[in-house]
Amino acid sequence: MTASTPIPIGSTSKTFVSALILTQIEQGLYEVTDSLGQVLSGHPDYESFDKSKINADVTVAQMLSMRSGLPNFNDNRDGTSGLFKSATWKPADNINLVQDAFVETGAFDYNDTNLVLLGLIAEFQGGQSLGELYRQTFFDPLGISAVLPPHDGVPSDTAHPYGDLAPFAEGFGNIVEAAPYDLDHYWLGQSRIRWPCCGLISTPENLARWGYNLYSTNGSALTEPAQAMLLESLLSDPVMYQGVMQNYGYMTTQRTYEWSGTGTIATVGHPGAGGGYSTLMRYAPELDLTVVVLANSLLQVPGTCSADATHRDVRNCLAARIFAAYAQH
Repeated sequence: MTASTPIPIGSTSKTFVSALILTQIEQGLYEVTDSLGQVLSGHPDYESFDKSKINADVTVAQMLSMRSGLPNFNDNRDGTSGLFKSATWKPADNINLVQDAFVETGAFDYNDTNLVLLGLIAEFQGGQSLGELYRQTFFDPLGISAVLPPHDGVPSDTAHPYGDLAPFAEGFGNIVEAAPYDLDHYWLGQSRIRWPCCGLISTPENLARWGYNLYSTNGSALTEPAQAMLLESLLSDPVMYQGVMQNYGYMTTQRTYEWSGTGTIATVGHPGAGGGYSTLMRYAPELDLTVVVLANSLLQVPGTCSADATHRDVRNCLAARIFAAYAQH
């Protein structure tokens, strides 16, 4: 493990989805108030969606802010397991796994059905694959290295996931070595389930560059109006997310870190976890500084670092300490 080791970044991938959607809105392709039925009208897979489960009237803004009322396709455990085994796959297959009827919009509900639909919108309106849109819009202009399986290959030096070895063995260790498959097969299935919410693979350096360009006034990932739209989305009422009350906007959270005897600092960003990996990307406007934590483990053993209730876990504890060190100097 080094600072240049490729690591899956989990739900921090969501920040790329929202940035791409806001860029397309800025380009005039559609509006944040447009409905799903409007922006996917004519899409070859849209008619296959059960409209009693997928609300055609839900808006782009409601999907971006996790307030769509749509059911979570991940609740269909048998269906998601089947994505690993299927000989063919397309993103719309995830949407067709939804089992329950949609509910009224407005309440915060963190689920990845929103992300699949937003990915379909981005591809349909942009006329290219999501990976190609990322490359042209963000990766190449910003000098960022990242890949999006299954369309892109998994880098050979990608960190293996470590965690609970069940059901393959007992204890903690390398999940891929314990399983009857290799890393490529593992990510074939994972990337299907995690498209496009959580499937990007990158490095700490590249992700820090992304976070800075996305949130800093000195960054260039978004135009000023698009960046303003992103940050203004955080003005909604705080919600409970990952055990802490914080603002959740367009795939970005806003939370304040506290540390004993030195003060507080406000940050924006998005965490990620799952599949044997953990991610945190936070930007502090006061310091004009981005901190990224990537690990090939879920970091579930808290230790003394995360004893502070405002940190909740090791990732946020580490980030808070780094921000504190910079703030003090």
